[in-house]
Amino acid sequence: MPVPTLTDTQVLVEMRASSINPADIQMRNGAILQSPMADKFPVQLPIVLGFDVAGIVKEVGEKVRHFKPGDRVMGLVPMGSYMDYVAVEEDHLAVIPESLSFEEAGAAPAVALTAWQALFEHGRLQPRQRILVHAGAGGL
Repeated sequence: MPVPTLTDTQVLVEMRASSINPADIQMRNGAILQSPMADKFPVQLPIVLGFDVAGIVKEVGEKVRHFKPGDRVMGLVPMGSYMDYVAVEEDHLAVIPESLSFEEAGAAPAVALTAWQALFEHGRLQPRQRILVHAGAGGL
């Protein structure tokens, strides 16, 4: 695949790690196209799968203020992280903590967002409330 061209608000990330999530599997086998989620995943073939991004910043758009070439970053893209280089909106990225490897960072974004949505959007968790998670497994 060619190296993506950046917009002013994007960061070019040289990929080091990503992950395979259930949505990737559903997309690959076509199941998601017949699901209630189909409207959230518009597909135009050919398609490159992958949502999680972990890598090194190679270039930044003119309006990018929080990242510079050489930064280790992780984040999410709407689709297409299984490439050598990915263009990512600045506000979809975070710096990888020094304590995490690229592999750990590449496995975190989609499952972290899913857990956050479960707790705060669906569970309506409020400040000072506590929860107990039984039988937690997998990325979540």
